[in-house]
Order: sequence, then C-alpha cells, then structure tokens
Amino acid sequence: MHGHLLDRAGLLDEAHSLIGSMPMKANAVIWGALLSGCRLHRGTKLAEHVLKQLIQLEPWNSGNYVLLSNIYASNNKWDDSSGLL
Repeated sequence: MHGHLLDRAGLLDEAHSLIGSMPMKANAVIWGALLSGCRLHRGTKLAEHVLKQLIQLEPWNSGNYVLLSNIYASNNKWDDSSGLL
C-alpha cells in the first residue's frame, strides 16, 4: 500500500527501495502497481527492471508487455515499443 502511494506521488525510486526492503518477496500485484506508476510518470528505465521481475512471476501475462509498450510509446520510444510485439 505504501509503495503504491509513493509511486502515485512520483516517488518511483523510493517505492522501488521500499519493495526491496520488504521482509517478504514482492508478488506480481506489488510489481504491477510499480509498473503502473512508471507509466504515470514515464519511468522507462525502472519499468524495464520491473517487467523483468514480472516476467519471472507471471510470464504468461501479456498485459505487462502491453503496459511497457505504452510507457515506451508515451516517451516517443517507438522502436523500443515495437520490439516488444
């Protein structure tokens, strides 16, 4: 919950640090919330890292790839965006 509030406020690095310091392993819901925050605040580098975590947890979830593609597109990184498809 706190991580989601941090990423919504644009504090993506702080949210990522919070996830890393949690006593339990982050699940797909937690990583997905951070990926959504990356989309909101156009954090492409962190989004790439988050997607790697999500791929390990749920490689079948195409929505994660679509979200990263949308992040690339919103940053005019069309070549990166098309490379995901």
